[in-house]
Amino acid sequence: MSACCAPCLGAEAHAVPAAVGSAFAASGKPWDTFPGDEAGHDQAPRQQRVGEGDMATATATAAATAAAAARAAESMALPTHTVETWTLNKGRDEGTGRKRINQYTKLKRLGEGSYGKVVLYQSDDSGERVAVKVLSRTKLRKAVVGGRTALSDAMREVAIMKQLDCPQVLRLTEVIDDLREEKLYLVLEFADKGVAMDPVRVDNAIGEGEGARRIALDACLGTEYLHNRGVVHGDIKPDNLLLFGGGHAKLADLGVSQAFEGADDRLVRSPGTPAFFAPECCRGGGYSGRAADCWALGVTIFCLVFGRYPFLGRTESETYNVIQRAELMLPAECSQELADLLRGLMHPDPVQRLTATQAASLA
Repeated sequence: MSACCAPCLGAEAHAVPAAVGSAFAASGKPWDTFPGDEAGHDQAPRQQRVGEGDMATATATAAATAAAAARAAESMALPTHTVETWTLNKGRDEGTGRKRINQYTKLKRLGEGSYGKVVLYQSDDSGERVAVKVLSRTKLRKAVVGGRTALSDAMREVAIMKQLDCPQVLRLTEVIDDLREEKLYLVLEFADKGVAMDPVRVDNAIGEGEGARRIALDACLGTEYLHNRGVVHGDIKPDNLLLFGGGHAKLADLGVSQAFEGADDRLVRSPGTPAFFAPECCRGGGYSGRAADCWALGVTIFCLVFGRYPFLGRTESETYNVIQRAELMLPAECSQELADLLRGLMHPDPVQRLTATQAASLA
C-alpha cells in the first residue's frame, strides 16, 4: 500500500481492510528531484533452469522492438504536466455550502488511509472531477519504517509521478504544498469505473475476452512506459489498476516505486504484495526490479481472467514456498495466445522472463 493512501480513486472505492493488507500487502520544495534511493544494490538474481515460455520470449522480441522504440520516443517527448501550487485557500461555496480548496469544490469522501484521506472534488475551471489525496504531514513524519519516514516515501512518489505522462499511468495533475498548512494535497485523475478487481473479492473473474485484453494491454503499456523511464513500480496488482471509460486501465499507487538510472535496477528487498512476488523476491538477496514487475504483471492478468491467484498458500510463508516450487497450471480453456503471455511473464528465470515491451506485443 502506498505511503499515502490505498488507491481508492474509483466511483465506489474503499480502503482495503487491514486483514487483507497484512496477509497480502504489501520539506521546502521536495518534488523537483528523486529523493535518495534507499533500496540498495546487490548481486544479480540467481538463474534457474530454462522452462516453458522461452519460445514466447524469442518470438516476441523482434516484433516488439520497433513498436517499443516508437512508443518510448513518443513518451519521452511528453511535457511535464503537474502544476505546483504553494498557496492554499479554504472556504465554502456560497450557494451550496460545500467545502472548497482553491478552485476545487468538495463532492464526497472516497476513502481513508493510514496517513490521510481521498476526497472527490470538482474543478471550477474544467468541470472535471478529481481525486485529491489529503495527507497529514505529522502522521507521515511519525511513521518510520526501515530507517526512513513515510513522508520521504510520499516525497519520492510525488517526485516520480511529476515526471510521468502516459495514457496508461494515473496522472498527478497538481500538488498543493502550502508550508503554512499541516496538510498536503495531491490532485489526481479520478477513475470513474473503480479498480480492476476488488481485493476482497478476487474471485470476480472477467474472463478471457476483449475487455480483459484491453486491460492487459494497458497494464503492459503502462509498465513498459515506467521501465523505459527508469522506474520500477514495485506493487503491480489488480487493485492498483484503475478503470476509466471505454474499458481502459491505468497503473496507480507508486508509493513503493523506485527510480534508477540506466539498466541497473537491482533491489534487495521487495516492498510489494506477497501473492504477487516473483520467485527471486521470495528467496531474499538481489533481484531485478523490472523482472519482478513483469512477474507481478503476469499474476495480475491471471487474477483478472481466472478470478484466483496462480500461487497461494494459507500463510505468507507458505505462499513464498508455493511460488518458488509450484509449476504454473493454466485452465484447459485458456487460449494459446494467453498461455504464451502468462508463461512468458511468469517464467521462473528472471533472465528468460518476458519484458514489458515483449508482453505488450503479445497482449
